[in-house]
Amino acid sequence: MSPLLWILSLFSKLKSALRKRLLGGAPGETLSQYVVRKFGKHSYAQEGEDVLLWRMMDWDHSPATFVDVGCNHPFLMSNTAMFYEHGWRGVAIDPNPAFAVDFAKLRPEDTFINCGVSTTEGSLCYYQFKESLYNTFDAEKAATITGISSTLLSQIQVPVRPLSAILNEIWPGGKALLVLSACRAGHHPGRRLCRVTSLF
Repeated sequence: MSPLLWILSLFSKLKSALRKRLLGGAPGETLSQYVVRKFGKHSYAQEGEDVLLWRMMDWDHSPATFVDVGCNHPFLMSNTAMFYEHGWRGVAIDPNPAFAVDFAKLRPEDTFINCGVSTTEGSLCYYQFKESLYNTFDAEKAATITGISSTLLSQIQVPVRPLSAILNEIWPGGKALLVLSACRAGHHPGRRLCRVTSLF
């Protein structure tokens, strides 16, 4: 199993455990609502993952480095926006070309890379929907989503690269990361966030 898949699997288990723990909470309460109620902190992430991660970290929240794969918008449904507001900086990677302008304007100190992440270099067909969280490389999922959940706006060819190649280009000497956030477009509806120390 690749390190990225292992991290995604680990986070999925963590999220499931958190949901089970919350069963005693308010009826119908989402994880995001619980985070705001419990910790009094605004979450930009889809399910409050950013605040939960912040709380699970050591008491020293000194600015560090993150990589956000499948980052989405700089603030909307973002796992790393809260970290950015606290002085953290990193690399945001997303195949949606519309986010390049948003990152340049709203998070100019981050490095935005417009591509998908894959095990090999090349290009893939990227399906773009009215609601960008449905965007995917998966043709089967795109067919299912079209007309039921969202409107398909376009299909474009997007470059894809291995994460290691992207990071080696940005940081030729390597870089210690504290947070890696990853979303597998088309395979999970939400973002995946996991704490990783000295990953790269």
